[in-house]
Order: sequence, then C-alpha cells, then structure tokens
Amino acid sequence: MTGETRIGIIGAWAFMEAKRVRFGPFELDFGGFQLFRAGEPVRLEGLPLRLLMYLVDHHRELVTREDIADALLTPKDRKRF
Repeated sequence: MTGETRIGIIGAWAFMEAKRVRFGPFELDFGGFQLFRAGEPVRLEGLPLRLLMYLVDHHRELVTREDIADALLTPKDRKRF
C-alpha cells in the first residue's frame, strides 16, 4: 500500500483522484470508485465501497466505530448505527 500524506482539502481530493492501492489480488481505484480482483471489476458500491476506501486510507491507524460513523454517515443514518 502507498504511504502518501494528504495536505489540505484540495490536496486530499487530488490525491484521492489518482490513488490506486493493491492488496492481494485486489486493486482499489479511489478516483474511479471501483474495486478490481485480478483485473476484473468487483460489484461493490455505496456505503460498503466507501467503508473499504476509508479503511484502506487509514490502514495504519486504529479506527473506531465513531470514526467510521463521523466519516461516512449522515446524522440521520448515525441514529441507526
């Protein structure tokens, strides 16, 4: 996995557009919002894909349930979480 540092909101967006991370047979394309396995697209979208992207982006950190909720859920969705 790459160990890039993000700088500010605009820098983070530019970084996310170009970021591709490989792990095992998988490749996660942040800019294209797509997961591939052995070069073939994997059907993964919405919240599960965003969760995977968040976890990959924070792979060297302890991520709490609250961190995930803050990053991915709307206030309405948080009530059910």
